[in-house]
Amino acid sequence: MDKKNIDIYKEKMKELKINQIDLSNLSNIPLNTIRNIFSQRTKNPRTDTIQAIEKTLKIKEINSFKIVQNYYTPEEEEIIKAYRHLNERDKNMILTLIKTALPKEELQNYNYITNIKE
Repeated sequence: MDKKNIDIYKEKMKELKINQIDLSNLSNIPLNTIRNIFSQRTKNPRTDTIQAIEKTLKIKEINSFKIVQNYYTPEEEEIIKAYRHLNERDKNMILTLIKTALPKEELQNYNYITNIKE
Protein backbone atom coordinates (compact mmCIF):
# COMPACT_ATOMS: atom_id res chain seq x y z
CA MET A 1 0.00 0.00 0.00
CA ASP A 2 1.16 3.49 -0.85
CA LYS A 3 2.51 5.54 2.08
CA LYS A 4 0.46 8.47 0.78
CA ASN A 5 -2.74 6.52 1.44
CA ILE A 6 -1.62 5.62 4.95
CA ASP A 7 -0.83 9.29 5.61
CA ILE A 8 -4.38 10.18 4.52
CA TYR A 9 -5.76 7.59 6.95
CA LYS A 10 -3.58 8.92 9.78
CA GLU A 11 -4.67 12.49 9.09
CA LYS A 12 -8.33 11.48 9.08
CA MET A 13 -7.85 9.52 12.31
CA LYS A 14 -6.36 12.65 13.89
CA GLU A 15 -9.39 14.67 12.78
CA LEU A 16 -11.76 12.05 14.21
CA LYS A 17 -9.61 11.70 17.36
CA ILE A 18 -9.34 7.93 17.06
CA ASN A 19 -6.38 5.59 17.29
CA GLN A 20 -5.68 2.21 15.69
CA ILE A 21 -7.53 0.35 18.46
CA ASP A 22 -10.61 2.52 17.88
CA LEU A 23 -10.33 2.03 14.12
CA SER A 24 -10.14 -1.72 14.64
CA ASN A 25 -13.23 -1.73 16.86
CA LEU A 26 -15.25 0.59 14.63
CA SER A 27 -14.37 -1.18 11.38
CA ASN A 28 -14.47 -4.76 12.73
CA ILE A 29 -10.97 -5.32 11.33
CA PRO A 30 -8.54 -7.19 13.59
CA LEU A 31 -6.06 -4.87 15.30
CA ASN A 32 -3.09 -6.85 13.94
CA THR A 33 -4.38 -6.30 10.40
CA ILE A 34 -4.68 -2.56 11.04
CA ARG A 35 -1.16 -2.47 12.49
CA ASN A 36 0.27 -4.46 9.58
CA ILE A 37 -1.32 -2.10 7.07
CA PHE A 38 -0.11 1.03 8.85
CA SER A 39 3.42 -0.35 9.29
CA GLN A 40 3.37 -1.42 5.62
CA ARG A 41 4.09 -5.06 6.51
CA THR A 42 0.96 -5.82 4.50
CA LYS A 43 1.82 -4.49 1.04
CA ASN A 44 -1.47 -5.27 -0.73
CA PRO A 45 -4.37 -5.36 1.71
CA ARG A 46 -7.63 -6.87 0.55
CA THR A 47 -10.04 -4.50 -1.15
CA ASP A 48 -12.82 -5.18 1.37
CA THR A 49 -10.43 -4.32 4.22
CA ILE A 50 -9.53 -0.99 2.61
CA GLN A 51 -13.19 -0.26 1.96
CA ALA A 52 -14.02 -0.93 5.62
CA ILE A 53 -11.23 1.39 6.78
CA GLU A 54 -12.29 4.13 4.37
CA LYS A 55 -15.96 3.75 5.30
CA THR A 56 -15.08 4.00 9.00
CA LEU A 57 -12.92 7.06 8.38
CA LYS A 58 -15.58 8.58 6.11
CA ILE A 59 -13.14 8.80 3.22
CA LYS A 60 -14.27 8.55 -0.37
CA GLU A 61 -12.31 5.80 -2.09
CA ILE A 62 -8.74 6.77 -2.85
CA ASN A 63 -8.22 6.52 -6.62
CA SER A 64 -5.68 3.68 -6.52
CA PHE A 65 -8.14 1.43 -4.70
CA LYS A 66 -11.05 2.47 -6.88
CA ILE A 67 -9.09 1.01 -9.81
CA VAL A 68 -8.43 -2.23 -7.91
CA GLN A 69 -12.08 -2.56 -6.98
CA ASN A 70 -13.23 -2.28 -10.59
CA TYR A 71 -10.44 -4.38 -12.05
CA TYR A 72 -11.73 -7.88 -11.21
CA THR A 73 -14.69 -9.50 -12.90
CA PRO A 74 -17.12 -11.44 -10.68
CA GLU A 75 -15.56 -14.67 -11.98
CA GLU A 76 -12.06 -13.46 -11.03
CA GLU A 77 -13.28 -12.40 -7.57
CA GLU A 78 -14.72 -15.88 -7.06
CA ILE A 79 -11.45 -17.52 -8.13
CA ILE A 80 -9.45 -15.30 -5.77
CA LYS A 81 -11.84 -16.03 -2.91
CA ALA A 82 -11.55 -19.80 -3.50
CA TYR A 83 -7.74 -19.56 -3.82
CA ARG A 84 -7.50 -17.89 -0.40
CA HIS A 85 -9.11 -20.94 1.20
CA LEU A 86 -6.58 -23.40 -0.23
CA ASN A 87 -3.66 -24.80 1.75
CA GLU A 88 -0.10 -24.00 0.58
CA ARG A 89 0.35 -27.29 -1.28
CA ASP A 90 -2.82 -26.73 -3.30
CA LYS A 91 -1.92 -23.10 -3.98
CA ASN A 92 1.43 -24.24 -5.37
CA MET A 93 -0.36 -26.81 -7.54
CA ILE A 94 -2.59 -24.07 -9.00
CA LEU A 95 0.38 -21.76 -9.58
CA THR A 96 2.33 -24.56 -11.27
CA LEU A 97 -0.64 -25.21 -13.56
CA ILE A 98 -0.78 -21.50 -14.45
CA LYS A 99 2.96 -21.52 -15.04
CA THR A 100 2.68 -24.40 -17.52
CA ALA A 101 -0.37 -22.87 -19.26
CA LEU A 102 1.04 -19.39 -19.86
CA PRO A 103 3.16 -18.71 -22.95
CA LYS A 104 6.82 -18.09 -22.04
CA GLU A 105 6.71 -14.44 -23.15
CA GLU A 106 3.67 -13.83 -20.92
CA LEU A 107 5.16 -15.75 -17.99
CA GLN A 108 8.00 -13.24 -17.55
CA ASN A 109 5.41 -10.69 -16.32
CA TYR A 110 4.69 -12.82 -13.23
CA ASN A 111 7.73 -12.96 -10.92
CA TYR A 112 5.97 -14.89 -8.16
CA ILE A 113 4.74 -17.61 -10.52
CA THR A 114 8.10 -17.98 -12.25
CA ASN A 115 9.71 -18.71 -8.86
CA ILE A 116 7.40 -21.66 -8.12
CA LYS A 117 9.33 -24.93 -8.14
CA GLU A 118 7.67 -27.64 -10.20
